[in-house]
Amino acid sequence: MVYFREVYYDDDAKEFNVDEFISSDDSGLNDRTVKLQKQGKNVRCGATELFKKREQVPSHEQCIKKGIMMGYKYNPNLKW
Repeated sequence: MVYFREVYYDDDAKEFNVDEFISSDDSGLNDRTVKLQKQGKNVRCGATELFKKREQVPSHEQCIKKGIMMGYKYNPNLKW
């Protein structure tokens, strides 16, 4: 099993959000993302690096800093 944090991106608004919870399955998020994309939304989902141990997953704050460094604005309300 691997662990990660889910990341939401809105490429039109150049915004992102990082899930506060650590996950091991993103199939539900992928399905919801595809549905939004079929509706014409320019969104995508991703994940932090994959880790074998839950304790290795970076903190929520560390993930936010990384997203900002990529040129995206943090939006805590961006989620689907």
